[in-house]
Amino acid sequence: MFAVLRNINPSPMQKLVRAYATKNIFVGNLSNFTTAEDLESIFGKYGKVGAIRRPNARYGFVEMEGAEAEKAAKFLNGHIHSKHQWSVKLAKTSSKRDTYAWSAKKF
Repeated sequence: MFAVLRNINPSPMQKLVRAYATKNIFVGNLSNFTTAEDLESIFGKYGKVGAIRRPNARYGFVEMEGAEAEKAAKFLNGHIHSKHQWSVKLAKTSSKRDTYAWSAKKF
């Protein structure tokens, strides 16, 4: 219900370009009444919104261009919407995806 993602099947080239040109913004303390359209209209004031994901009712991620993402995160941190004060910051990139280690146990 909360997962909204535009461009569901991007090409491999689009994925590569998006990975280097865009940044994810973490938006925490969202109201249950905050919709993806609300997020798009609010973040759209600072630039083009690439994608919106709501894996949970309490937080979400907004994808924007690099400089626009930094500007939006700076100005929207502490924004009050539906009586909830948002926590907005650039999402940290996870390096766990590429660092799986396998160990062999001897019995």
